[in-house]
Amino acid sequence: MMIKQYDSLGDIAYVISGFFSILASVISIHLVFKHLVNYNKPNIQKYIVRILWLVPIYAITSWLSLKYQNQTLYLDAIRDCYEAYALYMFFSLLIAYLQGGEILTEILEQQPKMKHPFPLCFLPQIKPSKQFLIWSKRCILQFVLLKPILALSALILQMNDMYSEGEIHFDKGYIYITILNNLSITLSLYFLVLFYIATEESLKPYNPLPQFLCIKSIVFFSFWQGLGIICLVKFQIIQNTEYMTADYIAMVSQNTLICIEMFALSLAHKRVFGWENYLIILPTSIDSNTLNDNTNIINNNNKNNNNNNNNNNTNNNNPNNNNNNNNTNNNNPNNNNNNN
Repeated sequence: MMIKQYDSLGDIAYVISGFFSILASVISIHLVFKHLVNYNKPNIQKYIVRILWLVPIYAITSWLSLKYQNQTLYLDAIRDCYEAYALYMFFSLLIAYLQGGEILTEILEQQPKMKHPFPLCFLPQIKPSKQFLIWSKRCILQFVLLKPILALSALILQMNDMYSEGEIHFDKGYIYITILNNLSITLSLYFLVLFYIATEESLKPYNPLPQFLCIKSIVFFSFWQGLGIICLVKFQIIQNTEYMTADYIAMVSQNTLICIEMFALSLAHKRVFGWENYLIILPTSIDSNTLNDNTNIINNNNKNNNNNNNNNNTNNNNPNNNNNNNNTNNNNPNNNNNNN
């Protein structure tokens, strides 16, 4: 009976998650396709395309985790590594908006000192500069480098039965990897926020705030959602039932929620990362009235040119006639002389 209950819950969650993950993937891949067809600003769109792949990767890996429960850690590692990569791609997108290099440095140098956001507003003010840009890159990039290391460490610990995912034991590796992951992602997002504050005025034409919220919701919210579900299990709010363990309920809940959220996020991406902003409209037809007007103008110009040419030819022939008259007059005196 227990096996049937497990299979029943797993099948329902698998079907629901599959429905939303496939929808999210189709919407995102179609959006990627439209960007590639209208690839008119490659220095910007290449980062957008890389960010858009995050939704299908997140949705598919979460869906497969429900079917292949023994491979969940490996699927999570793929998802987490691309998550870190997408975060750095968004930072690169902001730099591309501002044209990077010397232009970005000049923009930063012109900014006044700024305060740290709450709750770190007691820290000394920051002066945006080239050094600030370097530190922002380092602190965001550390998450990209540390995430695969933590994922690999989790796999090694799991193979040696020293990980215990979802369980808070100080003699296991899960809690320490979770703490390091949390510190890394917090530092990365904090410097991304600082960079956005420093360049907010220059970024206004591109309206990157909705884009930033989408990235933050994936990277930050999904992490805290998983941690929250683990706490619900730890404090026995989610409990074992007659047919299911609390850990199984937590795993199914987390992956199903992610699949549903990825569908909502794919719709948000369609709006905030739309391809229409990069569309170049070319004229496909000419109005018949305009064509007739242009034809009349050309015909009138041709007539004027022909009249001018005829007038010039007439004027050129007149001197010849005058010369003939002069020659005739010159011959007349000779005739008079002969008569004499």
